[in-house]
Amino acid sequence: MNTFKTESGKLYVTDPRYMGFDPKYQALVHVRPGIYTARVKPEGGCIAQFMITLEDRSISFEDQNWEEIHGDIAVDSGQCGFFDFNGEEPIGGDYGTDDFYGRACEATIETGELCIKEGAVSRSGYGEGGYPLFVLRDENEHIVALKLVFIRDEEDEDEDPEDEDEFDNDFYNEEYGDGMEVAL
Repeated sequence: MNTFKTESGKLYVTDPRYMGFDPKYQALVHVRPGIYTARVKPEGGCIAQFMITLEDRSISFEDQNWEEIHGDIAVDSGQCGFFDFNGEEPIGGDYGTDDFYGRACEATIETGELCIKEGAVSRSGYGEGGYPLFVLRDENEHIVALKLVFIRDEEDEDEDPEDEDEFDNDFYNEEYGDGMEVAL
């Protein structure tokens, strides 16, 4: 199954393991409601990019109009996705159970499916880290596609690794404020 439906038009972009919401490491994006198709771009045995597009759109990974809206979507469990919780916060869970996190793990580890009932999930490149989130807008400025880039092309890798912030594996254990990163 490579499609899912969002009725709320609000997608959390997050590692499915994280509970709560922190706009520094996760995003809440307003998209056009509808059926979305999930696709991955493999590279060297890993998932280099993960994209969802509104079903009636023909969009490529290489489209020149992608806009970066978040530079550091955090991944700690080796997977990340786009999830519709009908406006509620991510609910977490445990591996090997029939809750949200258990279904996400089953999809990425066991079945290889991209979509679960809450949205779309994929393995994340080489695993944990911080990854940029891109959006594509239609002629009315509505977001109709989202893309996570787990492995950048060589020509995109001109940043100095020493300039990157250290990844905080324990950030989800802290208490969060009410702010949310929203792309309109």
